[in-house]
Amino acid sequence: MDKFKKAWQYIFNGHFIVSFVRWVVVTGGNIAESAFLLATLWVTVNAVAHTLLTWFMPVRMIELLNYLSVIAFSALPELIIIPVIGVCFSHWVLFKQHKNRSACTWGILYTIPTIVFLIMTILTITMFVSTGGTHFVPATGWQLVVRCLSGWMYAAVNMLFQKLGEPHYASLMTKKDAEIKRLNAELEQLKLENETELNELKSSYSIEREELLIELNSQNEQINQLSERASSLSREPLLNYPIVAIDWMENRKRTVSIDELIAATGVTKQKIAAAIRSGKLQKDNRNKDLIRVSSVIEWLKSIPIIETSIAAIEPSQSPHETNHSAKIIEFHLPSAYPQNGA
Repeated sequence: MDKFKKAWQYIFNGHFIVSFVRWVVVTGGNIAESAFLLATLWVTVNAVAHTLLTWFMPVRMIELLNYLSVIAFSALPELIIIPVIGVCFSHWVLFKQHKNRSACTWGILYTIPTIVFLIMTILTITMFVSTGGTHFVPATGWQLVVRCLSGWMYAAVNMLFQKLGEPHYASLMTKKDAEIKRLNAELEQLKLENETELNELKSSYSIEREELLIELNSQNEQINQLSERASSLSREPLLNYPIVAIDWMENRKRTVSIDELIAATGVTKQKIAAAIRSGKLQKDNRNKDLIRVSSVIEWLKSIPIIETSIAAIEPSQSPHETNHSAKIIEFHLPSAYPQNGA
């Protein structure tokens, strides 16, 4: 059923006409060279030895071959005009792309009969249409001479191209293939070298990266040590004020009262007031009765420290002792600390 449907479409859709015309064009292109040469040979022999031909050929046969020769010179150009234009185009493209002189030569040799074929085809169609189809175009005179010469030239150029041009193009293609193989080999070699160099760079980069990481870690350790040292140095002047250094700084206390400052440092109220007036101690913006701990720290670092020995009484360990004996502990605080007697 499918085959019948395809055959029906092939016939009634006109595909068979297209196939037939293409077959005629392809066949004409294949036999054009031989047909032109045979027609030329027959015309030459008939012209120079007509009497000899009449000895063993009837007149009807001679006239038949004459008409076949005229048909070959007249009809074949119309059939092969399109393939010949394609051949010319391929030669000129090859010349333009590769600047090949032989391609230019073959392009010129093929272009000459192609132009003649094209002009004669146009003249034949124009003259036939101009007569309204009532008169046939005579294939005689100068038109036939031009057709015969152009046909013979095309056949000669085509044979020369098969003998000379095709081997030359084949050698060029062989050279191109060899050049492509050489370039591919060089490309592979360059890839291998680049890959080797890339691996070496990666290896050296990894080594340098490890060295830099080690050096960076060492520098970070040094920075941490310096930071710890700087922190300890910044707190060293406050070691005589344990409440400030331990309670206030570690707990990040922001503000203190004047009484807390006196109790923690032992500095007199008059000195604190003087420091407030001079701006060394800064009051809190919200509560003017409080002092900023940050200004207290900077102020304590700038004032001189005079240590005196005072005694503090630590209660006995047992709360049940009736004696209430006390242990005397010696430690140092600033001299301004109030002297609660021992």
